[in-house]
Amino acid sequence: MKRFSICLAFFTVTTILFCNCQKNIQPKDDEDEIIGTPLPTTGTYCRIESIWEHPNTPEQKFYNFIYDEYENPIAITGIPYRTFGYDSWHRLKKYVSDYGNGIFAVHHYGYDNQGRIGVDTFYIRATTSDHPENYLQRMISTFIYDSQNRIVQEYVDLESTIYDWLLGYGYNENGNLLYPGFCCQVYDDKINLNRTNDVWMLINRDYGKNNRFVAVEYNEYGYPMIINTTRATGNIFADLIDITETRISYSCRPSNYY
Repeated sequence: MKRFSICLAFFTVTTILFCNCQKNIQPKDDEDEIIGTPLPTTGTYCRIESIWEHPNTPEQKFYNFIYDEYENPIAITGIPYRTFGYDSWHRLKKYVSDYGNGIFAVHHYGYDNQGRIGVDTFYIRATTSDHPENYLQRMISTFIYDSQNRIVQEYVDLESTIYDWLLGYGYNENGNLLYPGFCCQVYDDKINLNRTNDVWMLINRDYGKNNRFVAVEYNEYGYPMIINTTRATGNIFADLIDITETRISYSCRPSNYY
């Protein structure tokens, strides 16, 4: 029988960080709606087009973001090359990192009865992306959401260990994700860049209103364009990109959805 541990934590494709627990704080008022939601919405819709990591340094990397006609991200260029697959309802079903030489990291998603992603089956060092059979490790995550459709609990089954983990995601009174282990968390008053697409909110496990840093420059719609911060409060985007020193470009257009 597996052992069970409760912890407030966050993980990437290769690392799980274990920390002290914090209380899950709900917004003060029921009318305290989350702003800057991705499509469908009204106002102006912006999507990330590219991220330049550590610009003009020997460590620089450049990532292009590619979308389909439904505004779903379908690829992020770079190493690893990342692709996204969708079902006939345009719901995310697969997220694949191709490391070359026939090695993949693969997420397969299942949905709950409210149309939200309820299960994430993650294969590490798989030899195929469609129906992985040969892989180094498999993790199965199941999610619990709050009334604002934010992931607040994640039960992780690590098949190769005797431990399972319950990961908690708490939000403060301003609707921002709390990062355990960081005593002095700083947020701006702009729209969280994860909110440009619900795929980013899921992958980064961040449904917060604001960014966890103050950017050097924002675009006219309030999204961060130039970031230069030493704060390492979970600033990894899409399991891949270190956004502590980046330049981000967007394309924006009016959105007439209701």
